[in-house]
Amino acid sequence: AKSVNYLKFFIVIFAYVLIVVGLANPRIGIKKEKVKVKGVQAMICLDMSESMNATDIKPSRLALAKNIIKQLTRILNGHSLGFVTFAGNAYLQTPPTIDLSVLNMVVDIIETKDMPLQGTSISTGLLKALQSFNDSANTTKVIILITDAEDHEGNLEEVISALKEKGINVILVGVGTPEGATIPVVNNGRVVDFKRDKDGNVVITRLNYEVLNMIAKTLQAPLIIASSPLETALAINNEIEKLKKGELQEYVFTSFFSYYHYFAAGAFLLLLVEMLIPYRKIRVPFLVPEKGGELP
Repeated sequence: AKSVNYLKFFIVIFAYVLIVVGLANPRIGIKKEKVKVKGVQAMICLDMSESMNATDIKPSRLALAKNIIKQLTRILNGHSLGFVTFAGNAYLQTPPTIDLSVLNMVVDIIETKDMPLQGTSISTGLLKALQSFNDSANTTKVIILITDAEDHEGNLEEVISALKEKGINVILVGVGTPEGATIPVVNNGRVVDFKRDKDGNVVITRLNYEVLNMIAKTLQAPLIIASSPLETALAINNEIEKLKKGELQEYVFTSFFSYYHYFAAGAFLLLLVEMLIPYRKIRVPFLVPEKGGELP
C-alpha cells in the first residue's frame, strides 16, 4: 500500500518537472542559412585588471567600458565581433561572429574577480586577439583595445611588430583620468578597504596616456579617450567606417523547432495516470484490533 502512494507522489513530481521544462520552451535550430554582409572583423580586447574598478569615472572604469561595448554591438550591426578579456593572462570569451547576442550576455556577467591572474599584460591581450581572428574571412581585421594601460607588463614591442606585419588595424580606447583614483576592495557588495602596496600605502591608479600614445604612434592607430558610452562608441564606429570592408559570411539558424508540446503532453499523461491510481489506506498494526477484540 505504501509503495502505491509513493508511486503517485513521484508521478506528480515528475509531471511538474515536465511542465517547468515545457514552460522554458526548449528548441533547436532546424534550418541554417548563409548570411552575407559587408563589414570588418573586429576583436574587442578588454582590460579586466583590478585598476579597472577605480571610480575616477562613475560608477567605475569597468562599468563605462562595458556600456561602451554594449553600444558598439548596437552600432556595429553587420560587422563580425569577437571578445577577449585580459589581466595577467588573456581569455577568448566569444569568437568573431555577426550574432552579437552571446557577446552581450558575456559582457553583462564578467567581473575583475573572475580573472585568475591579475596584472595588466596588454601584450598578452593583443596576442590573444590576434590569434582569435578567423583567417578565412576575406576582410579588414581590427582590434579595439579598451584599457587604462596601468602598470603594463610583457613584451609589448614584439606583439606590436606582429600586428604591423599582419596588417591588423588597432583602435585604442583609454579609460580613466590623469588625476586617477583609489581601487576599492569589495566584500559582499560593500567597500571594506582600498588596494594598498606592499608598504601599506593606498594605491592611486591613473590613466597611462604615455603607453597608449606610444602604441598609437607606433601603429599609426587612432587613440580615443573614453567619455560617455554612446559618444565613445560613435567615435570607434567613425574609425571603423574609414576601413575597407570585405564580404563576411556565416551560417546562422533562421528556423527553430520547439519541443514544449512534448513535455506538456507527457505531463498531462502522467497526471492522468496518477488520477487513475487509487490511494491505498495504510494499516497501522497497533491500531488494528485482533479478531473478536475491540480498540482500546
